[in-house]
Amino acid sequence: MTTSVSKKNSLHTVKPKELLKIGLDPAVLWNVDRDREIDSSIFIVATLRNGYNEKIVLTLKEYFGTDMILTSLNKHRNRVSDKLFHSVDKYLDQSLPAA
Repeated sequence: MTTSVSKKNSLHTVKPKELLKIGLDPAVLWNVDRDREIDSSIFIVATLRNGYNEKIVLTLKEYFGTDMILTSLNKHRNRVSDKLFHSVDKYLDQSLPAA
C-alpha cells in the first residue's frame, strides 16, 4: 500500500470516497459530495473542522502524510482555530498505535 499512498499524496485533488475506503469516519463527510474531486488542502481542513480525533487525524496522515496536513492547515490558517491546529499537531506527533 505504500506505493499507492505515495502516488495519492502527490495529487492536488481527492475524491472523498477514497478516504472512506481506508476508514475515514463518514460522519465528517456529512455535507460533501463523495464523488466530486476536491482540492486536497481544502478537503483536509474541512474534514478536520467537521470533527477531529486521533482516528480521523491518523487516517488523513495515512493517506496524505504529515507534511500535506500541516501545509494545508497553514495555507488555510485563517479558517483554523489555534486549538484545532495544536490538537492535530499533537496527534501527528504521536506514533501509530500498536495493533
